[in-house]
Amino acid sequence: MPLDTGAVTDFDVAGAGSAMGSPGSARRSQRVILEGDNIGQSLRMIREARGLSIDAVAEMTRIRPSYIAAIEASDMASLPSRPFAIGYVRAYAQALDLDADSVVARFKAEAPEHDASLRTPVGVRHNMPRRFGPMAGVAAALMIALIGWNVARHAMAQNEAGQPRQVRQVPVAQIKPATGVVSLGAPLPPPPEATTPKPYVPPGMLDQGAPAASPAAIAAQAAADANAPPIGSPFIQAGKIYGDPTPGPGLILQATKGTTLTVHGAGGAIYFTAFLKAGEAWRAPAQVKGLAVDVGAPAAVSAYVAGVSRGPLKDPTTSLAQYGS
Repeated sequence: MPLDTGAVTDFDVAGAGSAMGSPGSARRSQRVILEGDNIGQSLRMIREARGLSIDAVAEMTRIRPSYIAAIEASDMASLPSRPFAIGYVRAYAQALDLDADSVVARFKAEAPEHDASLRTPVGVRHNMPRRFGPMAGVAAALMIALIGWNVARHAMAQNEAGQPRQVRQVPVAQIKPATGVVSLGAPLPPPPEATTPKPYVPPGMLDQGAPAASPAAIAAQAAADANAPPIGSPFIQAGKIYGDPTPGPGLILQATKGTTLTVHGAGGAIYFTAFLKAGEAWRAPAQVKGLAVDVGAPAAVSAYVAGVSRGPLKDPTTSLAQYGS
């Protein structure tokens, strides 16, 4: 297909010169418009001559590939509104290093705006439909009736306000006092909102009549709530074991519920700290002199020595020396 080159003397395509956008040729700034069947075909031929794919042009212009294909196919139905389509054509022309104004002018000429308002031909008259005539008459009659009813009601209200209200007066001689003994019935019960509410007992407080629980009972209940295994039960690994990686008969602290565990020395140095999930454990090293552990929930951590449970911890801070290590 012939090219409408005009005054252009050089048309650099991919492979014939330097890459598009590089300053290799002084004539690279020349604008080229192919003389195709339409502007979409011309843009497609220039794009293919420069070795660019639709996806590459879409990446350069930030336009959807489907819109690029619609412009090349002159498929106006697949494009958005006309202002957006003109903007896409301009961006496409600039990406191909073409004269954007000339390309847009050709696009407008080939795809005129069909939805623009057209002037009424000479001799054509617009007759209003007559089907709304009866409806307008009915609406006007209803409006007049409504206004008349409001005026009449307002006049009646004013007449009633101007006339004095007649009150029947009973002579005092006709009023007879009550005779006999007046008895009062039983008093009614107070309404529900006036009854005395039940005293509120905060959670954790014991009733005055119940005996106080011993510390051992409280610890046993806390251990039961934490699902702690009974004393003497064997150690069962149910999660990751931190601390000393060497298995042995030493001390193991296993969490039955999620809680924090921190191991520190006598001088305050921290050797281990973590939030243990249920089943996770920490194995103490062979030498634990001077070490102690701080736990968030003592009843949720059970101590095992030589693989046998010694029961849950009792205090938030526990010295490891009491387990014979």
